[in-house]
Amino acid sequence: MKRVLFIDVRNAIRSQIAEAWFNYLADGYAQARSCGTMPALQISRRAIQVMAELDVDISRKYPKAVTQSMLEQADIIVLMGKGIYPRAFAPTLTWDFEDATGKP
Repeated sequence: MKRVLFIDVRNAIRSQIAEAWFNYLADGYAQARSCGTMPALQISRRAIQVMAELDVDISRKYPKAVTQSMLEQADIIVLMGKGIYPRAFAPTLTWDFEDATGKP
């Protein structure tokens, strides 16, 4: 099974949504995880609400710090934002999404 790792700074909005949406659409054919370089204490309530509108429950998820093991197990890594530079062991994409923290 192919593994995708979504990484952003806080792992509270963008990467959590990306992980949940990917896993929903992949329907077991591939798997995504998410993590952050400086993880928040909890997932954004807005992220939980947005995914709930799509019938995807992320309310039990929590922000996680990126680990060496996560990087080594990934088949592809997606960096979500500027200033994120973990040492990657897999092909890496950069998606320059603006951080939604504190925005309406």
